[in-house]
Amino acid sequence: MLLSKFKQLLESGGMSAADVAFYFVHWLTDLAGAEGAPLAGAEKFVVKFPHVVLNSYEPAAIALCLPWLCTPCFRHAVRLLCCARRFIRSFPIVQQLATLTETELMERFLVEWWPDSLGPLPIGPEAVALMRLVVQVQSPAAQPKVVEAFHSLSDDDRATLATEMAITGIDGQTYTASPAVGGPAFLVYYSPAFLRQSVSNALAALRVLAGVYRAARELFPLSADHGGCVIVHIDQLKAEGDIESLCATAGIGNLWMLVRKGEREAVAERYALFDNVSLTPPDEPHHVLRIDKSLLVTAATSTC
Repeated sequence: MLLSKFKQLLESGGMSAADVAFYFVHWLTDLAGAEGAPLAGAEKFVVKFPHVVLNSYEPAAIALCLPWLCTPCFRHAVRLLCCARRFIRSFPIVQQLATLTETELMERFLVEWWPDSLGPLPIGPEAVALMRLVVQVQSPAAQPKVVEAFHSLSDDDRATLATEMAITGIDGQTYTASPAVGGPAFLVYYSPAFLRQSVSNALAALRVLAGVYRAARELFPLSADHGGCVIVHIDQLKAEGDIESLCATAGIGNLWMLVRKGEREAVAERYALFDNVSLTPPDEPHHVLRIDKSLLVTAATSTC
């Protein structure tokens, strides 16, 4: 779904793969233009960008940036991509959007990026979800922890992630490895950062994400003819710190809710029980998230 706007631009303008490559050169020069003077811009490339950073790529970062390609927030997209520490090697991959569908390109990202150290490429209904989670966590040291945690989830939580993370939200497009139909699809904003800061207990972090996806589906029921994307903001969950800190503070007079904000957005918000004499639930549709210390145990448990 994140690639759709860029794909529409390509199709409406009759752009080729070479045109896409040229546009990424524009990105590269714009990085230097972010500095206030020509000399400072030159130093940005020579001094401030390690070669290992420029000579690598991150599919998740590219996917996150592409929605801004057709908006005035161009420099924001560039900064986001650079902060994700992947750039130059993404050029030939994103070029393929000129001839592939958005979903075909994303699946190719995931397949090519799967680390050999993790063993054979995942197959079956859970494949796309597992590959996406490995991409999100980024660190080679953290990736095996996420894979192990994913396979340790309860059947319910694992099925939730497998289904929801394979929905594209684009009519007529499904992943080959893990086809899932209907919509809307969910973009859980800050999911990668949330996972990366909680790899010490990846199992608990995945339980929280499964609960967020499940609550989002309660607020935005699955429809066979309803495509599109809903953005689910979990920045407040991330702001609590690692997963141990999040679970420790919840339940002590606090609870978390996922609150629907219009047709295409939902936000995870904390509610303090003792701020008022009685808890006043939000006026918008909402669903309580189960976040407490019980998620930190290693035994299989499901998050409702």
